[in-house]
Parts: sequence; structure tokens; C-alpha cells
Amino acid sequence: MLGPHTLKANLKNRRDYLLCRLNKQEYPLKTVSDRTAIQNHEFAIPSICYQTWETNQFGRTHAGELEKFRNLNPGVSWVLFDGSKRDEYMRLNWKEHPIYDIYARSKFGAMKADIFRYCILFERGGYYFDISKGCTTPLRDLHSPESEALITFEPNLHDFEINDATAYLLMHQKNLVVQWGFGFVKGHSFLGAVINRIVDKSNEYEGRKFKDPKAAIWEFTGPQAFTKAIQSSATSKLFGLVEQAGIDFNGQGVFNLPGSYVRYFTKRSYTSYRDVKILNSKF
Repeated sequence: MLGPHTLKANLKNRRDYLLCRLNKQEYPLKTVSDRTAIQNHEFAIPSICYQTWETNQFGRTHAGELEKFRNLNPGVSWVLFDGSKRDEYMRLNWKEHPIYDIYARSKFGAMKADIFRYCILFERGGYYFDISKGCTTPLRDLHSPESEALITFEPNLHDFEINDATAYLLMHQKNLVVQWGFGFVKGHSFLGAVINRIVDKSNEYEGRKFKDPKAAIWEFTGPQAFTKAIQSSATSKLFGLVEQAGIDFNGQGVFNLPGSYVRYFTKRSYTSYRDVKILNSKF
């Protein structure tokens, strides 16, 4: 059995070894730039995909995977909002809406990214993908030109009550709806519903400490909020133009792009926090 000093030395050696490998393989960080579509398509969902992270620089492996995703979708423009650009967008376009105050008081970048994706697609339409996610099938192949929404489902099940009146409309009624990747036309009611839900529920989270902030964020702005908003606003007429791409984009979704973990060397993951507030008080 290793003594405490030997164990500590071994852990330090392993950390140094990993950092050495990381420096050789992933640094210097590479800038991922916006890209304009080189093909034109007549689709209801605009040919643009928005992404966000606190910076536009990533480890070399991750940056390469993001380029592959873009190369797979030459008919889609790609726009990456870093933290400051995202803040500016929200201030310029949503300052008069109550959602902006919630965005500004949110303690974690993950919450800001959640709110941002709903807001920018509601205002402009297009696609959104988390910076660590991808899809091995071109986005345009996942839905028809007439589709007004592209959604898919997580393999994870939820435990909240299902709306029996509209549950039959969902391909997977007991699964969470993915919110790390989707597409919508401008002004889609699903997006309006989740924005309004976040505003309506904000008092329940304001100023409170949560033992597990990740779970609270998922409920407040993340996949649980998104799923409940869709269930509450679903109608048969609306779902006639919604493409439901099975589980994880019919098995073609990529949940963690290779090398995407490197971004947490520059920005601590919200999942590592405990016993903290997620939404600052108004006063």
C-alpha cells in the first residue's frame, strides 16, 4: 500500500505528465472563425448555425473537429459568439424584455448560453449547437425544406408528469428533448414558450443556494425547462411541421467532440460547483 507522500508524488507526476502531453498535443490554442455558406438552399429554417463559448480559441483537436463539422455543412453559415459578443447581443436585442435581466443575473456561463440560444433563434431563426457537440449527418439531411423545427431526444428519461393531451405528439414522450442542438424558424412558439417559462420560474431560483447547481440549472434553463415548454405548447397543427429526429439525431449526434475537454482548462465547468447560487438577487 502506498504511503501518503508516495501517493502525492505519484499524483503530481501523473498531472505533470498529462499537462506535458496536453501542451504538445493541444497548444497553442487555435482560433475558430465564422464561416459563410457557399451554397444556397430554399429551406424554411435559415441556413445559419449559432454557437457560443467564453472565447473563440480551442485546443487543436477540438478546433479541428469544429472545422470538420463546418465542412460537412457547406450550405450553412457558422457564427460563434464569445462571452462579450454574446453579452452585447443580449443587451442590444433583449434589454427591454424581462429575460435580459435574468440573463444578466445568471451566475454561470451555461445558463447564459441556454438563454442565448433560445433568444437568438427566436429572433433570427437557424440552428444552434453547443460548442462541444456535433453531428455526423449534414443538418439539411435531417429535415425537409418545409420543416419549421428540428428536434431530437436524449436517451435520458425524465420523471416529471406528462401532459396526456399532447404526449401522443412526441415521438419519445418519456425522454428529455435535446437542447444542445436544434433548428427553428424565426419566432417559433416552442422558443417563445421556454423564454416565458424561464421568466415565470425565475423567482423560484433567485438568491437561493443549491447543493447541486447543475441539477438546478437543468431545471431552470436547461433540457428539463425546454422539454416542459414544448409539452405545454404542443399542438397537432404545430407538430405537423416539426421534424423529430429520433434519439440523438437518429444516432448521428456527437455528444462530446474529441478534444473538447481542453476548454475547461481555461474556464471551470459549472458541473464542478457545489452549494452556490445560480441566479443573483435583484437587489
